[in-house]
Amino acid sequence: MGIVKDDDLIGSENLTDYFAEGPNEKNIQIEDPVDVEILSKPITDEPLEKSKSNSDISDDWSSLLADFISARKGLGITQRDLAKLSGIEQSAIARMEANKKCGPPRLDTFGRLIEAMGLRVEVVVEEPIENDK
Repeated sequence: MGIVKDDDLIGSENLTDYFAEGPNEKNIQIEDPVDVEILSKPITDEPLEKSKSNSDISDDWSSLLADFISARKGLGITQRDLAKLSGIEQSAIARMEANKKCGPPRLDTFGRLIEAMGLRVEVVVEEPIENDK
């Protein structure tokens, strides 16, 4: 998972350095290149296997949330500012960022927050890596 700006991938480990320099545009996108197995399978009449465990999904959300918080802070946007821009209460943003037991927000809510910051979420589907046997 990382932040993408102008088609250049910046790994999560480089976020601090990137935002310390300060982004010069708000056209930044959060990219999630995790393996989304269920989307990479061909469509068939056979039932699909369960693609990810709840703990894997929780890990993906935690990683995406960390990128979201880094991007918000890097852009110099406070939770209060984001609440005004998005129309979502500051307390709801704080709960989401604290990753409390409420779980991930609805996709449309997260989308409003991302758009309010001038960002975009991209999901990249990659081919599963075959293990050599």
